Amino acid sequence: MYVTYMTTLQALRDYGKLCKDDRVLVIGASGGCGTAGIHIAKSMGAKEIVGVCSGKNEDFVKSLGATDVIDYTKQTIKDYCLDKSGVIDPALQFDVIYDAATNSGLVKTTKTFQWSY
Repeated sequence: MYVTYMTTLQALRDYGKLCKDDRVLVIGASGGCGTAGIHIAKSMGAKEIVGVCSGKNEDFVKSLGATDVIDYTKQTIKDYCLDKSGVIDPALQFDVIYDAATNSGLVKTTKTFQWSY
């Protein structure tokens, strides 16, 4: 587990520049690196942690500290971020996205967002 947590810490702290009160998306939240992502984001003071997993793992992911869950079998990340009029809600944007799932399709999904770094 040491490598999993060290890799995740480096990803969130060094690459993602995670800060206190940030909003974090953890893709693959129920796996080893995703679990570490939730734990580390929480310990670094993330305001909100949204985990992406299947519905069968929702309770587990919330027990780790996720404030909300996107069930990828029922909803896309993009759909989660849309307001009632179908526009991306700025309040639902993420400060840090940690993709711990292989072939999750995030690159394809984020091309529809207006990300600024």
